[in-house]
Amino acid sequence: MGKIPKFKNEEEEALYWDKESIVDHLDEFEPVEIEVRSPLVHNLSIRLDGEDMSRLRELGKRRGIGTTTIARMLLRQALENPDAVLPVDLDKLAQLIAAKLAARAGAPVTHATARAVAEGESQVYEAAEPQPAFRPGRKAMT
Repeated sequence: MGKIPKFKNEEEEALYWDKESIVDHLDEFEPVEIEVRSPLVHNLSIRLDGEDMSRLRELGKRRGIGTTTIARMLLRQALENPDAVLPVDLDKLAQLIAAKLAARAGAPVTHATARAVAEGESQVYEAAEPQPAFRPGRKAMT
């Protein structure tokens, strides 16, 4: 058969392939290498507010793909280049971490410790027992 023609649009191409068999054109194709990824077997459940969920659905709809697919694509993009996608104010993050850790431990946490956790340089483990706070005018409990 003849060569595959150039098409003006998808409709023209669809009409062509309705009449032609791809088998008659196998010599015109070139082999390609593809990467087959392992199947998706892990699930991740996240909570989103209504606005974020609506924006995610709309983004997927505009691209003609489902909500979970667009979420997975955005996550993969963020994992490949986290600094470009997720600029973080480490001082604000450290303040949030300090507040959370202090609430858990029942004792203050220094900004330096929280900042180290925010930067991923340190891990903070909860104390087995909260330490008693020292109050002026009272003896420390021993």
